[in-house]
Parts: sequence; structure tokens; C-alpha cells
Amino acid sequence: MPDLAIPDIDQLGPQQLEHRVRSLEPEEIDALVEHEEAHGNRLPVLTVLRGRLQQLADGAEPTDPDPTSRTAPADTPRPEAAGSPVSDDTQAEPSPPDPHGGPGRRQPATRRTT
Repeated sequence: MPDLAIPDIDQLGPQQLEHRVRSLEPEEIDALVEHEEAHGNRLPVLTVLRGRLQQLADGAEPTDPDPTSRTAPADTPRPEAAGSPVSDDTQAEPSPPDPHGGPGRRQPATRRTT
């Protein structure tokens, strides 16, 4: 078996594969298409592979396979600066208590006597 960019492709479903092909070059995806056609020939998997090939043909770039190696752009807000602050004026009103005791509260069991 040739060396595939994703050696365990036969065990992956389309959702798992969709994330793994983003870092591959078109030639690597072509090899996966050939392998899949010759072995499992699973339409959903082939659809993902061919879809990614089309994205690359339309100008998409392969992504970095290691997301931890990326550095954030300079204009990316820091987590503590992101979002909107909550103040007394903007916080939600408290919810009224659940008339049935709320989640996790059960009514005591009663025994029936016959």
C-alpha cells in the first residue's frame, strides 16, 4: 500500500476526514481519492475529498496541521478584552423560581395500598 497522507482513511468517517484533509496539498488528496475509489468507494468520503480539492482549486490554502503553532494576528483581541462587559444595567433579570421544584427535585414517592 502506498504511503498515504492519512494512513487510517479506511477507518474514518466523512466528519472526521473533513478536518484532517484541510492541511493536505492537492496531490495528497488525489492519492486519497484514488485509494478510496479502489478500496471502500464510500460516496460520503469521496464527496469530502473532492469538495476539498474544489476548494483548493478555487484558491483556498492548506491550513497548518498544528493549531498550537499558530500565532494570533496583532489585531486579534485578547480574551479578556473580547465580548461585552456585563454591568448592573445590562445583566439579565433573575428568573422566578420553578413552581414545580426545578430540575433534580422529585416529589416524594407515595405508596399505594390496595
